[in-house]
Amino acid sequence: MRAGAGRRFLSAIAGIMELARKPPRPTPEAVELRVLFVCHGNICRSAIAEGILRAKLAETGVLGRVAVASAGTSRENVGRRADGRARLVVRRHGTTIGDMRARELEREDFDRFDVILVMDERNREDVVELAPTEAAAGKVRLLLDHVGGGEIPDPVAGTWKDFEHVHATIEQACDGLLSDIALRLSTAASGGALSSPA
Repeated sequence: MRAGAGRRFLSAIAGIMELARKPPRPTPEAVELRVLFVCHGNICRSAIAEGILRAKLAETGVLGRVAVASAGTSRENVGRRADGRARLVVRRHGTTIGDMRARELEREDFDRFDVILVMDERNREDVVELAPTEAAAGKVRLLLDHVGGGEIPDPVAGTWKDFEHVHATIEQACDGLLSDIALRLSTAASGGALSSPA
């Protein structure tokens, strides 16, 4: 089976599997912290990260207090659904990103979000270059900083195994991020100032 046909097949399978499940969403008035994931095209890594984190937030009962979104530094995929392999690997692990559509990172996102998490150094450079101020640029961090640092490679030209590896890596990073978020929400609830995840 050719690569293009294989991707279309996986997209169809993912679409069928996604029909039965709608992702949870927080109500805007309850949001205390806003997290944005960014990769190049917003159809693989950042979309997977958004799906994983919102599922974990729902499981721990704090989704209503944290808003999660994703974007890409490129506009080439704007309006497209996530890559079929990304959608399928997320669905295989119990959640869905079928509702997501790729969008391009905007300067206004630096005001909308408290923390911006990127996948690799190239992402970081592109995002920081768009930041309107030094303070805004300070919101940008590598996602893997939550588990010791490193980069998450783009799996778009890879195999199914690459998508599984990326999912596992992002899930581990999101566990670290979730612990940090929980600590900050707890601090805020006890009267402390709410800061962005480190």
